[in-house]
Amino acid sequence: KFSDTGVTALALLAFLAKGYTHEEGRYADQVERALRWLIQQQQQDGFLGGNAVHHARMYCHAMATFALAEAYGMQTDPAPNISLREPLEIAINYILENQNPLDGGWRYLKGQKSDMSMFGWQLMALNRAEVAGLTIPREAGLGMVNFLKTNSRGEHGGLFSYQDSYRITPVMTAEALFCKQVFRIPRDDRASIEAVEYLMENLPKRSQTNVYYWYYGTLSMFNYHGEKWREWNKAMQSVLLSE
Repeated sequence: KFSDTGVTALALLAFLAKGYTHEEGRYADQVERALRWLIQQQQQDGFLGGNAVHHARMYCHAMATFALAEAYGMQTDPAPNISLREPLEIAINYILENQNPLDGGWRYLKGQKSDMSMFGWQLMALNRAEVAGLTIPREAGLGMVNFLKTNSRGEHGGLFSYQDSYRITPVMTAEALFCKQVFRIPRDDRASIEAVEYLMENLPKRSQTNVYYWYYGTLSMFNYHGEKWREWNKAMQSVLLSE
């Protein structure tokens, strides 16, 4: 119950990804009720994490904000509809206000040294809001770029860890690659190639279940496309569809 807004947001994003919105589609009623419930959980300062406690708070907030942004952007004409825009705007402001001005990222509480895991979710929420028409301050974007540059590891800067004191992992590398793709890293950039090669060495396996890794790995490899994506997708299908 402490992560209800985050879990609801992820379920809502699945409906939206299939094209079902609160305006039309077979599940319009379910989508609308989910959106209404999320907004009802919002606090005056914009926080959408509901009853989430310490480690889950900013994750749940980002996921819920991401879902609102996606729904808002998918409306037939979002401009005049303030029922989603106003909650989205103050949710985005909450993210911006909690960005660490020193390293450009986020963690559980404002001012803590940021981590790659938390960073990705906040970036996705900000990105989808910007795509939907909201303005994200340039300073916030520069801070995010700084975080990615500062925390890049590996021979060409394509590998990542949770924080600099942790070991490099496929899951953090996949998340970071997706974040760099949001900032339009070229497909043939050495950092991009280094990350993809590392992910190819760690294809999804049922014996090593890691849904978080599969999520970001699939996002980043889909964006990378080509033969490497087809290889990743084949492995992912084998894991998910095997009996």
